[in-house]
Amino acid sequence: MALSRVETVGFYHLALMRNLISIEVPIKWADARIATSENAQEDEIELSMSAGHPIDYVVDVLRHQQGPQAPPAVFRMFASLLNRQVNAGELSELQAARHLYGLHSFYPEADKTLGSEIACI
Repeated sequence: MALSRVETVGFYHLALMRNLISIEVPIKWADARIATSENAQEDEIELSMSAGHPIDYVVDVLRHQQGPQAPPAVFRMFASLLNRQVNAGELSELQAARHLYGLHSFYPEADKTLGSEIACI
């Protein structure tokens, strides 16, 4: 199932904000969208042009594109990324739990998607 643009942007925003992906990942995504689109959106161009800017700038660009609410798929994708990184040995279970707590702190509505027991890890 393909993700919507808002879901992808929301995931990149959250993962970048928690330093789980490199700054280049969302920029390359925007570049690819521009390359395959006849009518690139202005915010995709802004994200593409943010290469070389500090991470806070890119996070702000993504936050602006995401809108006020993160779709539930964003939280599931975030939890899946944590799971993959723990299984690959890139992240400890304690670090993953801290990221989940950070998710709960920033997005309390994630509890409805992931379950409140996850937020209490």
